[in-house]
Formats: sequence, structure tokens, C-alpha cells
Amino acid sequence: MKRIERVLATCVDDIEAGKTTIEECLERYRELSAELEPLLRLALEIEKLPSVSPSKVFKARARANVVEYAYDHPARRSRWQWITNNLVQPGWARAGVIAMAILVVLAGSGTGTAYAAQSSLPGDLLYPVKIATESWREWIESDAAEDTSLQLEFAGRRIEEMERIVEKSSPDINIAVAGYENNIDKALIYLNEAPADNLPEDVAMAISEQLNRIELIEDVSGGASQPGITEAEQIAVNGHMRSLRYLSETMPVRASELIIAAMQNHLELAAAGIANGNTVRAENALRYFNGYASLGEETRDDYAGTEAETSLDALFRQAANQQQQFFTMFSGQVSPQIANEVQMAFQRMEQNRGQETGNEGQGPGNQEPEPVNEEPEPASGGQEPGNQEPGPGNEEQEPGNQGQEPGNQGQEPGNQGQDTGSGGGNNPGIQSGK
Repeated sequence: MKRIERVLATCVDDIEAGKTTIEECLERYRELSAELEPLLRLALEIEKLPSVSPSKVFKARARANVVEYAYDHPARRSRWQWITNNLVQPGWARAGVIAMAILVVLAGSGTGTAYAAQSSLPGDLLYPVKIATESWREWIESDAAEDTSLQLEFAGRRIEEMERIVEKSSPDINIAVAGYENNIDKALIYLNEAPADNLPEDVAMAISEQLNRIELIEDVSGGASQPGITEAEQIAVNGHMRSLRYLSETMPVRASELIIAAMQNHLELAAAGIANGNTVRAENALRYFNGYASLGEETRDDYAGTEAETSLDALFRQAANQQQQFFTMFSGQVSPQIANEVQMAFQRMEQNRGQETGNEGQGPGNQEPEPVNEEPEPASGGQEPGNQEPGPGNEEQEPGNQGQEPGNQGQEPGNQGQDTGSGGGNNPGIQSGK
């Protein structure tokens, strides 16, 4: 056994026994630390995997895969024979898939560097091993809530990869972005299958934090030079909104609070973009603001006429007052179209769903001109000749006739009604008709 293998085994045993830490082991074996650290972290990661009892079918398939590879690579037969003998042991069974993935690379490289896969990046030789590890952990997990948490953890890894790749301006960042989208989609699928409890809120908060990290990457990288990061931001926003929809099904007030917080965050991003002379960045942030505002409207509509309606209306009206004041500080520095869309969003936020319900009860009042126009019809029958003469005056006279019904019996009062009507096509005339 090589020295690095002996040191690795000693460190793993000591750490599991609580006698030391990773940092202490690396300090103790400083001359091996560069090679030891990735091996040690992976070994401890594998130890975290739950113990499982593989089926006979799994064992048979694993052996068949190993034998097939060994047959195709006879020079490596002794190494694969060792794995075949140990794969079915309890300590190895729980990490069988990981071991096979790692050893496939080992067979080609002949070194122990495959254990460093957990720190690999898209485009690296060992990156598929890293993904295989995650797939194995997902496969052995049977609880939907735990699977949700796992996928969020993996999504966080993809962001870490973006943070490291963006410094290199490598096209491999698209691999991390695609992986991030896959992890977020899976997390939301498992969320839909898991018991509600507080999980939707936890997921919404987790994706919100990831969104903040992606936005920071974009700010540092300049955004325009890294379209992959812009795409990742869109994925995070969409995932965040989906999680908030789940949350609104059971906790509408809490979901609305998080929606309003996201709106405020994007207003601040827009202001920062303007301050830095990045109008494109600012307008993108405002588009996301409008998306969250629409989500807030959906939530309020879903709970219109319920006990939650009053609380939701109060939340959004207060937010509109505060956020509109903030937006006016830089609204003149974005395109008129974007500024108008944001202002319209504020107007909808200020509109009470309770007021809309009240307006339905006041429908006839809102449509007063229609019944007002209908009422003079029988009265105008007695004045057909007079009404026909001043044709344009008929339209103005109708509101006036309501207020002077007795005048219809005589010509002179009717003429007075015409005088009033001639100046009464305005709202005040309608109000007097009321």
C-alpha cells in the first residue's frame, strides 16, 4: 500500500472517531496535502452515504459490468478482480456505482487523482464522476423531501462551478448552467410530491439565496460577456416564482411577503445598474420586477373574497407606496416603455381587490349614462317635434331632462332644460342627474 493510501485511511479513521479534523490532518501531512485533501474529502463524502442492502439483481449487474470492462481491458484485469471481490462487501456496496465510475477513469489514467472528482469542473476529465456521485445519491434516496434538499444542494454546486469558470471565460460554463436548470427542475418536481409542511418556504428561500449569488456573479463578470450567467439568472427567477406559487397554495400571506421582497430586491438591482451606467442590466431587473408583480396579482386574485384578501391587499398597497417612491428616483433614466410598465404595476398593486368587489355592487352607478339615456325616451315622446328640431341638442338634453321632468310638460321649462343641457355634457351634469 502506498503511503498516501495509508495516510488517507488513518485520517478517515481519526476524523470519524472525532480525534481530529480535516484541517489538522492536512497540517499534519503538509507535504501530501495537495494530493490528500481531495481524496480525504471524497472519502468522507462517501462515508455519509446511507447503508443499503443491494439486491441480487444489482450485484449481478455490477459484476457483469466489471467483468465486461475487464475483458475489454485485460491489462487491468488484476485491479478489476480486486474490485469484483470487494464490491459485494457491505462497506463497498453502498458506494458501488461511485466506485465503478471512479475505477473506469482509474483504468485509463492509472493514478489516484480520480478521487479529486468532487472538485472538478465542467470540461474536466473527472467531472462525469462527480455527476455520477450525485446521481447515485439521488437514486438511493426514497423520500421526496430529502430528494428536494439533495437537488438544491447539487444546484448550489453548479453555482460554485459557475463562480470558478467565469474567471476563465470558458464556454464550459454552459454545462454548469444546464446542470443547474436540471437540478432546479428536479427539486420542484420532488417538492410537488413531498408533504407541504414548511418545505415550500424553505425551497423558495434557498432558490432566492442562489439567485442572489448568480446576480453577484453577473455583476462581477459584467453580464454581457457571460450570457450563460444571464441565462442562469432567468432559470433561478423562474424557479423562485414556481416555488412561491407552491407556497401560496398553503401560506398566501408568507408567499406575498417573499414576492414583495423579491420586487424590492430587483428595484435595488435596477438602481445599482443605473448608478453603474449599465442600463441593460437595470432594465432586465425591472422586467423581473414586473414578473414578480404579476405573480402577486395572481395570488391576490386566487384569494379574492376570502379571509386572506384584506391582509394581501394591505401588504401590496403598502409596498406600492414605498417602492414607487424609490422607483421615481431613477425612472427617468430607463426606457419610457419599461417605466410605464412598472408604473402600471404600481397602479394595480394599489388597487384593492375589495374595491373591485365593491365596484361590482355599484355597477349601475358606474354606468349611469346608460339608464339616464333610457329614462328620457318616454318623456321625449311628448316633445317629438321639439326634440327633432335641435338634433344635436337631443344628446345633451337627455341628462338635463332627468333633472327637469316637470319641465317636459311646458315649452319654456323645456327650453331652460335645453340651456342647461347644452352646457351639461360634462361630469358635473351627470352628477346633478344623480
